[in-house]
Amino acid sequence: MENFAFRIRLTSDAEPGTGLGGEVVNELVPRDHTRQPMLPASHIKGLMRAALRDIVSGLGWPAQIEAAVFGSPDESRPGLEAAIRLSDAVVLESVKTNMITRTAVEDSGVASDQTLRTTESVPVGTEFVGRIQAAASPGTVEDLAWRLALLAIPAVGGNRNRGCGLCLVALQGEHRSPGELLRQLAPLVEQWTPPAAALSERALPSKPASVSKQAVVLRLVFRASTPICCPEIPDKTNVIATGFSITASAVQGMVLNRIARENSALAAALFECPSFRAWPMHPCSLPVSPEKPLPAQLPMPTRVSLTHRAAKFSVPDSDQPQYFFDEALDAEPYDWTTVADGAPLKASDGVLLRFPDGQVHLWKHSSMPHVITSHGVHHDLENDNGRNLFTVDAMAPMIWQGLLVMPQDAAVTLQASLDRNPVVALGKSRSVRGSGQLYVQEIEGIPDEWQTRTENTVLIVQSPLLLPDQQPAGQTAEDELAQIVRQWAERHGLPASQTRPWANVGVQFGWNRHRAGLQRACRVVLPGSVIAFDGRLDDARLADVLKHNGLGDGRDRGFGAVSVHPGKAIKLFEPAPHVRTLDTGLGPTFRDATRQVLEIRNSARQLPSPSQIRAVQQRLLKAGRQEALKYLKQQTERTTRIWFTWESIYAQMKDLLSRFDEPVAVRALETLADLAILDQEKGDRE
Repeated sequence: MENFAFRIRLTSDAEPGTGLGGEVVNELVPRDHTRQPMLPASHIKGLMRAALRDIVSGLGWPAQIEAAVFGSPDESRPGLEAAIRLSDAVVLESVKTNMITRTAVEDSGVASDQTLRTTESVPVGTEFVGRIQAAASPGTVEDLAWRLALLAIPAVGGNRNRGCGLCLVALQGEHRSPGELLRQLAPLVEQWTPPAAALSERALPSKPASVSKQAVVLRLVFRASTPICCPEIPDKTNVIATGFSITASAVQGMVLNRIARENSALAAALFECPSFRAWPMHPCSLPVSPEKPLPAQLPMPTRVSLTHRAAKFSVPDSDQPQYFFDEALDAEPYDWTTVADGAPLKASDGVLLRFPDGQVHLWKHSSMPHVITSHGVHHDLENDNGRNLFTVDAMAPMIWQGLLVMPQDAAVTLQASLDRNPVVALGKSRSVRGSGQLYVQEIEGIPDEWQTRTENTVLIVQSPLLLPDQQPAGQTAEDELAQIVRQWAERHGLPASQTRPWANVGVQFGWNRHRAGLQRACRVVLPGSVIAFDGRLDDARLADVLKHNGLGDGRDRGFGAVSVHPGKAIKLFEPAPHVRTLDTGLGPTFRDATRQVLEIRNSARQLPSPSQIRAVQQRLLKAGRQEALKYLKQQTERTTRIWFTWESIYAQMKDLLSRFDEPVAVRALETLADLAILDQEKGDRE
């Protein structure tokens, strides 16, 4: 996929709503995890879809063009993968929002009862910057169509029919106007054939190839560039909540789809291979700038255990082991009658991060950054009224890390594919969420997650463990877990005479696009459950068993992954605040254009009149760069008096129009026209 930056500059106040509000403000603007206003990718995609749909239907073109660009729903068969992926458009600098209050007025001129409404708005002139990843080949119908759809967006946010959110859109490297794109697209549509189902949506071959018997362990590091929504319990309601980890089944699906693009037979064989096993990817760090390399050493994340407890209230910055307790590691049971400094210990979800120096920190799920958005879906085929409101809770862009076991030849294919293009997408709504870069490294020796760091070996369940459909009479969840562990240990020669289990049991279900679609619900031991052995297992032997054999069945659904307890935490993980740095890729900024405007004014004998400057601006705004340059050249053929005002700045004006993106140049010419007015007023006073 090729990466493009785009910029949306507001030419009127915008009211992008979230569907969320309070007592004073009825509608709040959407914000990212840094609390800055943004335009959600789903909103931008919806505006692009609406713009393209109007063009396609108005010209009588095939409706499949829309599906080829934006994809088709998962429920349809065959489905289509979107040709583009979008990121949220965020502001580059802090923006102060405004409040707009309105009320409905009756025919008598009196305000209607209970119609007073206050909306938060983003001020005119604000610039949002986002990115688009495009898979379409240059010059194709899909490529020209998505460019046209983006540049044809007239306004963003709500109340667009009242003049709110008018905007100018610029795309990196694109100098054609929407009209020029439309003229180039029209003849291609006449010869266009709608695409078939994407390879990732088709069933895998019925006769799989063979894979090598030698398996390798890979470390996966995923640096997200957009929010991630990966629900642990799939649901079809209009409230979609993510888990903080990327599930093992999602990792497996991503790997299979990636390899299927290279060799579908190899992907089919990999799916059936017992040596193909994934661990969930857990968050381990906040994001670093995409322009900077990943940190040399990242902490190793492990899902926190059911037995691990931490102080309910804030923990001091210094190391305070008494604020943490783990029943599977501590010899003495926790005395609930004593409370350390008034901070009772409570169970908490999250990850234990083991740093290179051996320290273990607890990163609570409650302190991980989220991005919560609401959006309406228009023209929804599954809803009679044509509109749904969805609320999505997604994890903010972070760095995730996990393990993957797979045959050697499949690993080589995966590595080669990622070397060419490391961009992947995970989770739900992958055209607007879940994008990032995936890095793979083969592990030599025993992975850190499989090494015992405590006096006795303690395993923590990382992905669900499959249980029988019916719970045996008289057995508790701990009894069932102990039986699974005992059978697993005996089968692989591990001592399991004495184990202590702590278990939570639930129901798991999901989907598999490659096989049976909707999968039946099944009873499972939930992640975070614990198995403590009475002694220390041999690391090499345990690593060999974990590499080739999961705990129980359900490998094809990502079940059975366990890791070794990294040790009790000594402090809470408090990452440094994230400072956003964005490479817009849109060339010189308005600040650079302003400098050039000042240079033009200083070097001019006499500035042209404001109307003459705005004549150039209007041609740039309405007809594009070439028409503006053409009009500027016409000034060389005007009368001597008119040419006199243009001659000293002609070369600089030409450079301004050629060097800067059109929205930036339009604003710069507006500033130059204002300066011309000031010069005129000064001359009149003198």
